[in-house]
Amino acid sequence: MIRVLFSKISIHPVFWLVIAAGMITGHLWETVIAFSIVLIHECGHAAAASLMGWNVEKIELLPFGGVAKIDESEEHPFWKDLIVILAGPFQNICLAALAFLIVPLPFWGAQQQEIFYNQNMAILVFNLLPVWPLDGGRLLHLCLQKIYPFRLAYKRVLFFSFMALIASSMMLAFFYPLSVNLWLVLSFIALSIYKERQAIPLHFMRFLLALSARVRPSPRIRSLSFKPDTPLVAVFSKFYKNTDHLIYVEGRDDLFFDDRHLTLDFFQGRTDGTLEDCKNSIG
Repeated sequence: MIRVLFSKISIHPVFWLVIAAGMITGHLWETVIAFSIVLIHECGHAAAASLMGWNVEKIELLPFGGVAKIDESEEHPFWKDLIVILAGPFQNICLAALAFLIVPLPFWGAQQQEIFYNQNMAILVFNLLPVWPLDGGRLLHLCLQKIYPFRLAYKRVLFFSFMALIASSMMLAFFYPLSVNLWLVLSFIALSIYKERQAIPLHFMRFLLALSARVRPSPRIRSLSFKPDTPLVAVFSKFYKNTDHLIYVEGRDDLFFDDRHLTLDFFQGRTDGTLEDCKNSIG
């Protein structure tokens, strides 16, 4: 499995700039340590996903850490998502313990130990900030999906992430105003939030495709009620992740739909249809 995971590793061009900046400024050892920590952190995410049987498409190392990109063609239970997200920070905790064990070795002195500890803790704490696409932002997104429909949860986490990024930037600017690497990372995160906001329609379509292919009942059931002329897209915007939905038509007690039939109708060509246009009634 390790060989397969390493074959999927890619390094973002901006990450190379961070490495180059570290080398030019005479911080080669710190750069090597940071690179190793980020790599092990991301491999933790990817290994957990692989053990769950998920398809890991790519492990991309980014300036702030990295992202293990998972196939979105099927839904995953919340507890599995939680384990995969926490698997990265767990690697940082394991690395901290490992560093103390190797202190007696000849190549690992007090200076290396201090650098490693500071780098490891900085990456751990930074990644737990509630900002997308950091691990903290993904944890926040996971919680919001319990409260809000899929598409609204995505919008909320990105809005909160942008506001938290502004607040964090103002605080960090006070302590590290001349840190080029820090501003490079913050700028990259801001760009990532913007690009993720633009990609919400794509993620929403993948969510609906996964729902239409669902074969097992979900742990939660929600009943929704709409007027007959409600567009299907408006109905779908109220759908939650890992939830079965029963859709009732106002004024028609004998007519209701399930979410899978509606999404199947939608992908079979009724993209501009309404509830009353749909023929796949299960009532």
